[in-house]
Amino acid sequence: MLKLGLLEPQTDPLHSAAEILVRACQTERVTQLYACFSGGNDSLATAFVTSAHPAFAGCFHIRTGCGIPEATIHVREVCRRYGWPLHEVEPPARQYEDLVLEFGFPGPAAHRFMYSWLKERAIRAFVRDKKRFGRVGLVTGVRRSESRRRMGTAQPILREGSRVWIAPLLHWDSLEVRDFLAERRAPISPVVAALGLSGECCCGCYAEEASWTGLHSTSRRTLIGWTA
Repeated sequence: MLKLGLLEPQTDPLHSAAEILVRACQTERVTQLYACFSGGNDSLATAFVTSAHPAFAGCFHIRTGCGIPEATIHVREVCRRYGWPLHEVEPPARQYEDLVLEFGFPGPAAHRFMYSWLKERAIRAFVRDKKRFGRVGLVTGVRRSESRRRMGTAQPILREGSRVWIAPLLHWDSLEVRDFLAERRAPISPVVAALGLSGECCCGCYAEEASWTGLHSTSRRTLIGWTA
């Protein structure tokens, strides 16, 4: 297992990711790291990287109420397999069905609204519960190369009040993620294999058009069958 310590910045993607985690814990005084595990490949690689750090406290998974059940099942199975503590949360107030009944099905313009209701409130409640044990670091699989929108805005470390967002895979490309998982013979989610996305949230308001239009028609039919 990779031991993380005081690492000099390196071009190797794994050491680059480790250095970001170390820097976040040192500069922001993070004492507990939670890997945000949606079930997708980026979040799976993030969970592997984060689990090697001494401050790793487990994985964090949101049951959005509009996800594919197999995505959550996969997350549970992977965490059980590797002995990672799993913290599952869900929106504390209104559920996806409640929002659809009142406002209709969302589109891309409603992405911020749906994120706030389905994820942000759950994250806020989770951090509020955990921060009494020390500053919370939420480790995500965000990568600049996956999205033009993120290329200019994503940061490796971002402090927001009592929580710190950390993106150790920020500079990785898709091939590096694939090779990293292949080297570890990591179990890939059947949802990812079929659709090319995690399936954790299928609210319909994809921020990136490619998130939907890039899917093959057969995958769209699979998605409809899974969520029907």
